[in-house]
Amino acid sequence: FFSMKRKRDDGDGLLDGRETSDSELFEKITRIGDAPGLEKQLKELKDVIINALDDKKDYILDTIFKCITQLTVKTSLYSTVISLVNTEEKGFGEDAMEEATKLLAATIRECEWSSATLLVRFICDLVNTRMIPAVQIHSFLQKLMKEFTAMPTARAETYCYLVLGALPWCSKVLSTDAPAAFNQLFADIKAFFEKRRSVSCDRVYHEGSGSHADYLDIMWSQVQSMKEANFHVASTLKPYNSFKESLQPGNISKSWIHDFEIPQHESTFVYWDKPAALHIFYAWDDKERCQKDISPEDLKEKEEQLKDEEKQMVHFLHRYRIRPIDRLVIQLYVTDTMYFWNSSREDCVKKLRLLPIKGQPEHLVVEAILSQLLTVPQAPFCHVYYGSILVDLCKLDFKYPVILAEALETLYNLVPKMDNEMVDRCSAFFGHIISNFGYKWFWEDWSSVLESEDLQDGTCKKLFIYEVFSSMLRLSYRERLLDVIPAVFHKFIPEAPKHFFKWDAKRWRDKEPPAFKEVAEAVYNAISSGQFESDEIVLELDRLDWNDEMKPSDKIEVLVHCILINGIETVSHQKNFLEKFKPALEGVIGGVEDAEGDQLLDMDLRLKLIQCGCAFWENSPQHKVILIHQLLNLQLIEPVNVIQWLFSSNVRSYWERAYPWEAVRMAIDGLIEEIISSFKQLRSLSRDRLQLERDISDDPDDPDVEEKQKSIKKYERKCKNLEMLLRSDLIEHLKLVFFELFKGFKQVLAAHYRKIEANADRKEKLSREQHIKAERAKAKDYVWHKSAVSHFNEMGRKYLMWVYPWLGELESKYFDEKDTDTRICTIFKNWRHLECRRWCVSRGYTPVQANVTLRYFFEMTKDEDEDMDEED
Repeated sequence: FFSMKRKRDDGDGLLDGRETSDSELFEKITRIGDAPGLEKQLKELKDVIINALDDKKDYILDTIFKCITQLTVKTSLYSTVISLVNTEEKGFGEDAMEEATKLLAATIRECEWSSATLLVRFICDLVNTRMIPAVQIHSFLQKLMKEFTAMPTARAETYCYLVLGALPWCSKVLSTDAPAAFNQLFADIKAFFEKRRSVSCDRVYHEGSGSHADYLDIMWSQVQSMKEANFHVASTLKPYNSFKESLQPGNISKSWIHDFEIPQHESTFVYWDKPAALHIFYAWDDKERCQKDISPEDLKEKEEQLKDEEKQMVHFLHRYRIRPIDRLVIQLYVTDTMYFWNSSREDCVKKLRLLPIKGQPEHLVVEAILSQLLTVPQAPFCHVYYGSILVDLCKLDFKYPVILAEALETLYNLVPKMDNEMVDRCSAFFGHIISNFGYKWFWEDWSSVLESEDLQDGTCKKLFIYEVFSSMLRLSYRERLLDVIPAVFHKFIPEAPKHFFKWDAKRWRDKEPPAFKEVAEAVYNAISSGQFESDEIVLELDRLDWNDEMKPSDKIEVLVHCILINGIETVSHQKNFLEKFKPALEGVIGGVEDAEGDQLLDMDLRLKLIQCGCAFWENSPQHKVILIHQLLNLQLIEPVNVIQWLFSSNVRSYWERAYPWEAVRMAIDGLIEEIISSFKQLRSLSRDRLQLERDISDDPDDPDVEEKQKSIKKYERKCKNLEMLLRSDLIEHLKLVFFELFKGFKQVLAAHYRKIEANADRKEKLSREQHIKAERAKAKDYVWHKSAVSHFNEMGRKYLMWVYPWLGELESKYFDEKDTDTRICTIFKNWRHLECRRWCVSRGYTPVQANVTLRYFFEMTKDEDEDMDEED
């Protein structure tokens, strides 16, 4: 909206009078508060609006509400302006409330919860300007709070978030003008939290770490803390205080409350995702720090105690002066700013730097950004976005580098407690941050982990360091890292990406049959000569003297290595060679033929294809992920093959690494995107068909009726073909992927538990040296198990919306308590409880990305089949 409007000012005098007037109005409305002299600006804007009200009321209201729903800090400025105009133009307030409630209903219907939060905040802030009385605001909030008992639970939590997010702006007046009603409102919210149940595995931290604060619980505690300061909130703007004599009761009719209808729940609704509940800079339960200021004498004493701890002393002063409610307001400002300005990083950074907050809130800005990064089940944006924002803040403001360093150090110390999905996000984020500052860091502070006596925590931190260096290696080269990182950490730096061509003369293994090498040389020469097109290469390979001892898996190994060695120069070269010789690969991995005579690809040989490609890039996880992505795009492998690869013996030992799970997420996400795309295409074809049918029904004498009937039959055929693709191919394959995934988790965890029990039985017979080795192995097993369980929960959190239709079948088939280890059943049940919270909704519907639901799809296609049968 704002970028579009700004482009209109580049006409250099070419705009006509009306457009210039609109442009001036736009500038006045959007730029309010950007310069000093706020009171004067508000008066001028009021006069401008009143003068233009007769001709441009709709444009003015449209512009103001676009600002309200995007400029998070300026809510009180626009509520004040509207109230000032309403004192002279009585009907303006009624029109504004009509527009506000209509827009609020629309944003709820579209699940735009950030905009809905700002609209609720704006409506409640009008009580401060006396335009709306406290009784009406209380009735409005009570109307929203009726949804606290709604299903699904995610809907109730979302409306709770809307109410709590508005209270810092209106509690002062509500508690004064309507104390009984306000106390009842607080009691109702308290009752909601007493009945509310948190979910065990929807967390940032690993099970058993003890750090499981819930964002809504903390938000409620912050709102309750207002009572101790008589509901005074220092971090909100209060421009209306300068116009106490001018502002008069608005006499707004109660009808706006009755006219506002909250949209009913629909299966396509996607509700608000809670950010991570991070408290990096102080403990939330330390009430002395959070809820009252420290005397100057105590502050001076504390500063003397911390004089040798430079990083803590830098932020000590303002850390203790920010109250909990102001902390909440700052976090809301930062979250909304990053959401609405994500398309313009420069504007986002500018807005964050110019937050109109007294004191030094930089550490809370950093904490709020990191909370967004660690949002469960998925961060709103890529880690590069958050890293880029913080890098720019550090370059523009000298306060941020020290604050960010302290925050990253705190996260590093929390790594042993973190869920492994969060560890993967933090390592990628950390590598991106450090790469922007010449890889400079307090590496010496991390050297203590090399001699840590806590083997479990030490192993977790060592693995984190290795993943950080892996992330940095993707953005640099190994020699550079060796130059800037202390020598004691060189063993954690991954080897430079290398390939392994099995039939290289230097690496030739004597145990391999000599004929294999001759075949490999012939295939290599055939590919590298460039004389064969994609169709001819299959015939040429058939002419080669394939050794009788070679199995299909051996042929795949030869062919894959020869193709990849020829495309070794760049990723694009590799892609081009795979595309060129795709027919050759399909010919080798072909299995049985279907009823129509088409050759089907053997699933085991597809798995072998992945394994051979990964063996070629044995020393480069990044190239492995890229290769799997290319094979998926070429349809040489399917997502279920990636799941099989994940559970293969040579990959399971790397489960604590990030790259296997990156490949799995990429494969499943690609399949889901294909389902969504096909579903949208099906809906579009169905709408076009229905429109043609309506046209024929409305005008039977239309001369184009025959053409339209032909088009209808064409659309019907396309719809049926697409439905068959979705039902028998994509949906069934998605089911196969999830069943293979959870079956693999069960088998691998069961084998792990048997191994642990066997090792425990042998422990008493070990010597001292063997006992030390056993303890180290135990620490590695702990880290592996932590990673396995964490990623089990990650897959559940991320894809519950898709696996839900088969949840009962999945549980009965693989997680029956009669024949399954109780520990595995417990892990599954903890994840299963998510069903009662976010995506499990009333009447069995399951909301899915892009307003698509599997259950809704099943019912829709079933209904359409019945309709088509009736038509036939």
